[in-house]
Formats: sequence, C-alpha cells, structure tokens
Amino acid sequence: MISQSNLNFVGNVEGQDIFQGVADVVVTDGFTGNTILKVVEGFTQFLLHQISASLTSAEDTESLRRLLRKILGASDYSEVGGAALLGVQGVVLIGHGRSQADAVPPALRAVRAAMDAEVNRHIVDTVAQISTGSPQ
Repeated sequence: MISQSNLNFVGNVEGQDIFQGVADVVVTDGFTGNTILKVVEGFTQFLLHQISASLTSAEDTESLRRLLRKILGASDYSEVGGAALLGVQGVVLIGHGRSQADAVPPALRAVRAAMDAEVNRHIVDTVAQISTGSPQ
C-alpha cells in the first residue's frame, strides 16, 4: 500500500538520521521512542550545563540560550506541553513525566489546536484514501 501511495517512505533509518532530515516522521515502538527521547534530553541538559559552566557571564549564558532556541526551536517539554498519541479515537496528549504545572497550559493549547484542526478526521480520511488507492 505504501508503494502505491504518494507517501515518501524511506524505510529504516539509523539513529544519526533522526537529526539529519532524512525523514520528517520516524515511527517506532513506545519503548524505543521513549529511550531515544530520554537520551537526547539528558545529553542536551548535560551539554548545556557544561557549556554554561564554561561561560564567564550571565549575558553569555543568555545569548547561548537564545542561539540554541533559534537552532532547536521550542523543544523544552515545559513549553511544548506534550506530544500527541496517535492511533486513538480522540485527542490524547502525553505530558512529560517531570512536567510541572507550567506545562499544563501549553498542553491544553496543543489539544485545542488538534481538536480545531480535526487531526483525527484527517488521519482517518488519509488512511482510507491510501488503503483504497484513491488520489489525495
């Protein structure tokens, strides 16, 4: 079905491919995906701590934070709020286990945006089109 669709399926990817733009979406089981996420978060925190410790002023530290935010985008789980759990009948957002109260409003905004965009309906419609071979 994938070969007959207009999806750009690239097949299996290696760990380094995740950050190289080889694929827009990487599908994995929950354990593997969560492990990747936790390793990346931990390494990012370690790296930021090491770099911040080597900087000489608060101004340098803030400049570094702005630069990293520009490069990485909003990747702080407390600002993003959570990630959508796909494959369910409804909108489900999974929050980070370490999230504090300040992560709840962005999570609620993300859920509202998914509901307003009718994400579930679009997924169901697209899967139906792909499975029947209808043009999208």
